Amino acid sequence: MPANPFTRLISWMNAAGVVWVFALTFLICADITGRTVFDSPIRGVPEMVSLSLVACVFLQLAYAIHQGRLTRAGMLVERLEVRHVALATAWGGVLAAVGCVLFV
Repeated sequence: MPANPFTRLISWMNAAGVVWVFALTFLICADITGRTVFDSPIRGVPEMVSLSLVACVFLQLAYAIHQGRLTRAGMLVERLEVRHVALATAWGGVLAAVGCVLFV
């Protein structure tokens, strides 16, 4: 079954984020080598890295959510799901709403 366009877009965004992180790794290594060996760092590397990390996270976040691999602390939620199913469902809705607001 072929993937829908939304899934393809998410996969391409994730791939772009991975390539971007890989490129940043080489840039950081080149900057460190330049500082250590030639006593001449590459200008603007700290700024590029700090601004790029935010973009990389947002490019890869949709894929992590789509795959259900977003890291979370589930101790409270797991206990709620066992004892109070309705409360756990409501809590999940609140967290989803907060996540939507943060994305916007």
